[in-house]
Parts: sequence; C-alpha cells; structure tokens
Amino acid sequence: MDCQDEQLVKTICNLYGKISKLESLKPSEDVNTLFKELVSTCIPPNPNIDVTKMCDTVQEIRQKLIKICGEAEGHLEHHFSSILTSFQDNPLNHLNLFPYYSNYLKLGKLEFDLLAENLNGFVPKNIAFIGSGPLPLTSIVLASAHLKDTTFHNFDIAPSANSLASLLVSSDPDISQRMFFHTVDIMDVTESLKSFDVVFLAALVGMNKEEKVRVIEHLEKHMAPGAVLMLRSAHGPRAFLYPIVEPRDLQGFEVLSIYHPTDDVINSVVVSKKLPVASTGNVGGHSCLLMPCNCSKIHAIMNKKKKNMMIEEFGFTIPIENGNGAKNAEADSQRTLYPYVTGTSVVAIKYKDGILMASDMGGSYGSTLRLNDNMWDDGNSLGPKEVHNYLTRVMYNRRNKFNPLWNTLVLGGVKNGDKYLGMVSMIGVSFEDNHVATGFGNHLARPILRDEWREDLSFEEGVKLLEKCDDASPESRRKKRRISEAADEAETETRRINEESVKRWRTDRVQQIYSCKLVEALRRARQRSNDAGKVTGAAREIRETADRVLAASARGTTRWSRAILASRVRERLKKHRKAKSTANRKSRKATTETKRVKLPAVERKLKTLGRLVPGCRKVSVPNLLDEATDYIAALEMQVRAMEALTELLTAAEPRTTLTRR
Repeated sequence: MDCQDEQLVKTICNLYGKISKLESLKPSEDVNTLFKELVSTCIPPNPNIDVTKMCDTVQEIRQKLIKICGEAEGHLEHHFSSILTSFQDNPLNHLNLFPYYSNYLKLGKLEFDLLAENLNGFVPKNIAFIGSGPLPLTSIVLASAHLKDTTFHNFDIAPSANSLASLLVSSDPDISQRMFFHTVDIMDVTESLKSFDVVFLAALVGMNKEEKVRVIEHLEKHMAPGAVLMLRSAHGPRAFLYPIVEPRDLQGFEVLSIYHPTDDVINSVVVSKKLPVASTGNVGGHSCLLMPCNCSKIHAIMNKKKKNMMIEEFGFTIPIENGNGAKNAEADSQRTLYPYVTGTSVVAIKYKDGILMASDMGGSYGSTLRLNDNMWDDGNSLGPKEVHNYLTRVMYNRRNKFNPLWNTLVLGGVKNGDKYLGMVSMIGVSFEDNHVATGFGNHLARPILRDEWREDLSFEEGVKLLEKCDDASPESRRKKRRISEAADEAETETRRINEESVKRWRTDRVQQIYSCKLVEALRRARQRSNDAGKVTGAAREIRETADRVLAASARGTTRWSRAILASRVRERLKKHRKAKSTANRKSRKATTETKRVKLPAVERKLKTLGRLVPGCRKVSVPNLLDEATDYIAALEMQVRAMEALTELLTAAEPRTTLTRR
C-alpha cells in the first residue's frame, strides 16, 4: 500500500533515524531537541493521515518509535520526579518545572469534563490509574483540582517509579491521605478491580495492539458492571507517538464518547462503560442481552436515563424505534422483577435455652461491598412475637402501596421463658417455625435442619449444626479456603516486608545517605537561625530536623514517615488560627469531662505504643506492629548516624559546631 502524505511521513522517518542513533534516551540537549521536533511535527491535526493503511515499512518504524517514545518519557518523568522530591517544602508546588505540565492540566480538565458529562453528576469515590509512572500528574491534577474527595490508587510495575511517586506526594497533607501506590502487574490484579468506579488506562500500557487488547480483556473480565474505563488513544499523525485504541477493541464495553484534541494536547480520550452482560448476537437487527440467572451475582448498571437499577433474576431489552427507524431514549432500558440481592443468607434455629442465628456479614452490590453490623435498643418492652406482628403489617402495608421494602426479615427472641422464631417476606407473608433460612441458605440449609434439628439441642450442638449448614455451600467452602490462603500469604508477606525493612535501615549506604542529608538540612537550619537572629530552641530544631530527614529517607512509604512530613504543614496552619480565651477553654473542659475507664494492661500498652509511633494512634494492631518495627529500625539507624556525626564534630574546631553558643 502506498504511504499517504509522503512529506510528513518522510520527516517523521528521518527523525526516527536520528533518535535511534542516540546513545541514551535520558534527558539531554540532543534528546530534548529531537523529541521536541518530533512532537511539533506530529501535533498538527491531519485527517488525511491514517497510519493503519500505511505500508509495512512505515508501520514497523511506527511501532519502534512508540516504544522509543515510551522509554524516553519514562526517563523524563524519572528525571523531573527526582528533582521535585529534592525540595524541602511541598514538591507539588513546583510541578510547573515539568515542561509538559500545562498539557497535563488541559488533559486533566478535558477528562474530568468528559467523565462528569457521562456520569451525570455522580462523583466517583475510588479511581484506579494503571501505568502511573514516577510522575503521576493525571492523578495529582484530578485529585487537587477536580475530585477533592476521591481516593486514587496508582498501579505501576516498576518499584522505583512508585517510590518516587509516593515520595512526591508525601509532603501534601491532603493528597498523601487519598493517593496510594501499588507495585504490581495489572494482569495479576483481579478482585480488587471491582472496587473502582473509574479506571484510567495510560496510553503506554500495552505498546502494541495485541498487548493493549489483552489488558482491556483483563479489565473487562474483572471490573464491576457499570464502571467507567477511560483510555488514551491517538489520532492522525499523533499515532506515531502513542498506540491507537479503536471501539472494536473494547469488547464488553459500551463506548460513550471519543474526543480527538486539536490543540497541543497529544492524546485522544475514549470513555467507555463496562456492560452488565456480554452481547450474544442480535435478533431482528437489535442487540439482545442475556441477564444472569437466579444464582448469579447481582449486577449494578446504569440505563440511558441514568437511573440505578439492580438486575438479577430476569431482565430483557425492549428495542423501540421511532418513525425514522432510530431508537428513542427507552431503547436500552433494562427491566427486572426482583431488584434485590438473594445471594446472602440468614439461618436461625431454636435450641433448648434460646435462639441461635448465623448470617453473612457482607453483601456485594456490584462494585460496592456492604459491611454493616448494627445493634439497637430503644428501650421498648415488646416481645419478639409482638415485633413480628408489627413488622408483618409494615411490610404488607408497603406492598399494598406498590412500594415494598426489598428485605426479608428474621425475628427471634425469648420472653418469659418462651422461645419465638419467625420470618416476614417483603410482601408481608409471615410464619413461625423452629428453624428458618433466607436467600440461598433456604435451599441448602433447610434440608439439613429438617433432618437433624431437635428441640433439646444444647448451645454447642446448635452451633455445630449451623456450621454444618454453612459448610453445605460449595461457595462457602471455597471462600474459607481462599480466606485461609490469603491470610497465610499476607502473614508471609508481612514478615518478608518487616525483615527487608529492618535490613534496609541497617545498611551502611542508608546511614551514609541519611548523614549527608542531615548535615545539609542542619546547615540550612542554622543559616535560617542566623538570618532571623534566633538563638534559642536549637536542640528542638535539631531534633525536628533530624526526624524530618529520617521521614524523607523513608520516602513516605510508611504511615509514620508521612505523619512526620505532614506535621510541619500542620504547625504552620496552627500559627494562623485564633486562640480562644482561657475562660472558654475552662468552661468547655468542665462540660466535656468524663469518667476515665481503666483499660486492660495489653490495651494500655498498645495505646502507649500508638502514641509513640507518629500517625499510628488509630490503626489496627497488625498495622501498628508493622509501623513500630520499621520506626524502631529507623530510629536505631538515626542514633548510629548521629553518634558518628558527634564523634566527627567533637574532633573538629569548636566554631564548627552546628549549634550557637
């Protein structure tokens, strides 16, 4: 096939020849000049250029050029991320040093507008960015300017990239709490993808067509139905810089919008949504969707009117056309007879002294996992039978209003020595029995209960019977096995991380790096004291400086290091707050005094440990122990480094001391 627009293609091929001869793609004058010329050549929009129809030689050069551009972009981001993290204040205040920062601002605004338009006002709570790199500018721009309550999870396969990126945001008190970094191949991430409302796929994840499609198929398999996939593509001559994503590559996704920029923003943006089911062909020219059966997981989807619906037992598509043969707004509306979850179960039995209940503690609603365990006591004296009768009338009344409460209720209790166990359906059907079960447990547990339940069951026998009902489910057995395996893996991984952390702090190289940074930081602190004429508080300033340098050496990868780095910002904010009067403080203290409860010895020690480790007052015990192990190892290294510095300073002239006399 003949090459189109030969002059432009010839210029790009000549630039490829020059770039391919470079000894290194790391930032330098030659590298910057050639890539700047390449970008300026490819940016002007040219609808006549279709790289997919070019000759094989040009196609081969294009694939090699995309790979080279990806490598050069990685070096560029690594270079500027290293520069930015060297700033003592918040590195995010200096992002304009990156030469293409303005492009990322435009691209972030563009992607946010497209996302808001297609989500119809819904604000995503969790966003994943795949291929974030050492300079995650898209996540930073969206988190700081557009989605200020959203949590961002950045995935990258390179540990060095994530280390730089986490250090970059660690000094920001807000973004550091909402941005997390995961060093993992996205092809190994499965179940956790269901928790994200939006997934961004970087342009250079999948350098060729086959790799890109393989990643998209993996996301389609594991993303939650209704979740949005944002992809970056290229159009026209810009396809010499980045891979192309076409709508036909997005099997299992509905393409909502495609945007091709005409300014200096290079990437095109493709917005798509994970379909609730796979397309299985068409009937009469209309697509048909097969909905999951009664035993499948619930699916949360969004129809064309943007109304949330839960599709489970039965669904169908009604294709409606107007007089011109075009579909109207109701064409893809999904219908369901049972918009509620029936996969979770409650099993309850009577035993000789009372009632025993077993229940699932989590219910999956599409991408949302509900975990609620509530207990109320409003002080009323109604017995279980009276409450059962009352709720029966409530459910039946709502059913008569054609607005039922989509729940099945199990009531149990003991009053005056009489045991009572009953159930109410969502339409007000109620009954009393010796054993009841809801959901899937109604099919698996009731046969076992009919055979083995007896009135004189002891508490221990009742618990064993409920456990047998639970084991009757193959899915329950698989879950227990997975939980056990995951717990073992997590314990092994935790031990490995702790050992590596302790080893890292004990190396001479880390101590040397810390010592150099500490001396430089103390020199700057002394200079500031000289300029301000301060002569007091030197010991405190040295201690705070040493702690900040220690936290910076940890690169913000631990909770304690992020807490130390963020404390400096909080101290600055406190200076601007207006202090309240002593009288107000006294009166407030008098009204809030409470009786202290003496905690058990173990809890007291854990509470004390949480106070000693920065940022760990409200963390779980395993996390507290991990943080404490790393913090203690870091402090030991700090002591060794400061002892070595003290020996050097003692042998030096008195005037070289870092403190003022």
